[in-house]
Amino acid sequence: MAPPGRGAEFFHADDFNFDGYKDVFLETWHGATGNWGGCIWLYNPATRQFNYSNEFSKLAGFSLYPKTKTISTFGRGGMAGKVYVVEQYAIRENRPVLIWSQNQDWDDSQKKLHCIVRERVGTKMVVVRDEWSDINGKDPPCVP
Repeated sequence: MAPPGRGAEFFHADDFNFDGYKDVFLETWHGATGNWGGCIWLYNPATRQFNYSNEFSKLAGFSLYPKTKTISTFGRGGMAGKVYVVEQYAIRENRPVLIWSQNQDWDDSQKKLHCIVRERVGTKMVVVRDEWSDINGKDPPCVP
């Protein structure tokens, strides 16, 4: 991996699981499109140790929202930002649980952008929006 850019927060403490204790993040990868991710260790107050979390470490390009106790992720896929994935997670039983997602992708065979929005209903993610749009037509079907 190339060294992180100037001012990058490649190693820092934040409360990722919103339990009132600071956890540790170490960036382990970043890409040319601005995508990034890393490893997260959660603090365990009972053992007074940091434990690696595979579930939290899978969250790339995250933003933390302590007031709502949610985490949002954003991943760019190309086409000047028109291909992307946005996800929102709630913390349940000390794990991130996907509660909402928006995925916009390019279908080369149809020459169209495809947007799918899903929301959690009970234990399942349900499609609540499914739209297509020409890339040279009006605005893309979703806005990140």
